[in-house]
Amino acid sequence: MLKIGELAERCNVNKRTIDYYTAMGLLAPAQRSEGKYRLYDESAVERIHFIRTMQEQRFSLDEIRQMLLGDPLVQKLKLLQSQVETAKAELSSLFPALHQGVDKSDEVNKLLVELLIKEQELTQLIIKLLGNGL
Repeated sequence: MLKIGELAERCNVNKRTIDYYTAMGLLAPAQRSEGKYRLYDESAVERIHFIRTMQEQRFSLDEIRQMLLGDPLVQKLKLLQSQVETAKAELSSLFPALHQGVDKSDEVNKLLVELLIKEQELTQLIIKLLGNGL
């Protein structure tokens, strides 16, 4: 379990951001310690990363809260977002090898195609979510 300061550090946000997300109904502590400290589990880390990612995609906090209410499409959105991030990381790891003259163009092209497909799926899902009144 993580205290609010530890959670803030892990997610690269400040404690006030976590307080604000809690007040907005975006985040809730898993439990409280005997000293009444709010304690968060690993799902809070994932949730904050999801919130930040959606903010980068220009969703408002109110829209994000609606997404987090349990819509099954949100689970698909989270999965696609994770896959896009993984593909981006894999692609980034190939760039140094390319700069050294190693021929990895087939592998890069395959990952690039996968990334583009995942981004298209993510975009379609976001459009679908927005079409549902989020």
